[in-house]
Amino acid sequence: MVMAADAGLVAFSSDAGEGVKGVTITLTGIGVGATEVTFMTFNGTCPPATHAYPVTVSADYGGLLKDFDKLAKDELKDFRVSNKLSFGTFASMLKQLAVEYEDGALDDDGLHFSFHTAASSLRQGCQFAGWMAYTNVIGGGTQMLDTAAAEFGDAPLGLFAGGCGPFDRFQDSVCGDCAKFHATFDKASKKDIKAFEKLGAPVFGPWNSLPPLDSGGPLYPAQATAVTPPQVLAGPYTITIGPASGVKGGNGRLLVSGLAASALSGQFEVLLTREEDGQAPTTATVLPPVVNDEWLVSFVGLDEGAYTLSTMYTGDLGRVDVPIHIPFDF
Repeated sequence: MVMAADAGLVAFSSDAGEGVKGVTITLTGIGVGATEVTFMTFNGTCPPATHAYPVTVSADYGGLLKDFDKLAKDELKDFRVSNKLSFGTFASMLKQLAVEYEDGALDDDGLHFSFHTAASSLRQGCQFAGWMAYTNVIGGGTQMLDTAAAEFGDAPLGLFAGGCGPFDRFQDSVCGDCAKFHATFDKASKKDIKAFEKLGAPVFGPWNSLPPLDSGGPLYPAQATAVTPPQVLAGPYTITIGPASGVKGGNGRLLVSGLAASALSGQFEVLLTREEDGQAPTTATVLPPVVNDEWLVSFVGLDEGAYTLSTMYTGDLGRVDVPIHIPFDF
């Protein structure tokens, strides 16, 4: 008979049979820690014998790092597949908008608004995919450490940011893809905007950004179930500009949407300040509702010229200024 003082640390298997003169017993570590294993003989011709041995089971850090590397690679693959699907959906939406515009179901303003909505959905989808990838990698890594009962101080540095291992490679790839998002979006939308123009629509200028995501990697057990993404102060933004046109101009349009905290709806401000030489700046201020952490503001009747778009929480907390130019046509 074999037994352990802590049954959660060691599993046993042994030969079986009658009249055996020797037996092989295999011990397998199933948890990290120290215990005492006791071997006992009984019912034989010899007096019963009892032997106790201290056993220490250590974490398999090499295997842990290998499993984490696979997790990070799988999540990166899923992230890129999700982005590809999001861009495919975006392309389909723009083609549908062209059909609706040609059929007269959408006017110029409706086309502009619908394009902006599609672009915002694309940005949200890609950002969400990035957050989910981080959540799964951090949560999965934390769970691995927790399951192995590993001491964080002894864990491989590759599980953490700055450790030159799987987490850094994952983070570099996700951040790089987010940084390239605007260029990819520009390429994806340029062809369809030209198609709108051929149908008689006024051309508009789009801009869509995703700031690189950043996080520190598996740190503590609470991260296994929920990871709060870092507060993004410099975006993301989706912006589309309708130029001023006609004899008098003054009909430029700006649509802008982005990320904010729904819990602070009513305390989030969007300001558009007109900068004109020799004149005092004029500012339009909107407090948009924030629904599902997303907001949208439309400014219409804009003259050609330079503006500053500002977003902030009430009290000037985390204010961000973005220069905007409303052109006269494109």
